[in-house]
Amino acid sequence: MPVTTEEIKRHRELFGLEHPAHTTTERYRQHLAAGAIFWVDHHGFLRSTLSGEILAAGPEQIDALIAYLEKVKPRTVQSVPPEDVN
Repeated sequence: MPVTTEEIKRHRELFGLEHPAHTTTERYRQHLAAGAIFWVDHHGFLRSTLSGEILAAGPEQIDALIAYLEKVKPRTVQSVPPEDVN
């Protein structure tokens, strides 16, 4: 089931999340440490905090996820003007 806009809004309010483009790296690290973006469940699965979806089911899959993120990292933007962010 897709996540609704209202669920995203409630999630952001619950964790005090701003749009990532408006968040300092330090604050983003705090959100990560607080489990606002990912968490590890009692089975050891890495899950999305928003959707609950399993993103990785073990260390090797986490390594694959990290490798993928490193691969796409150059395609991401450094910052986005507020008017370009929804």
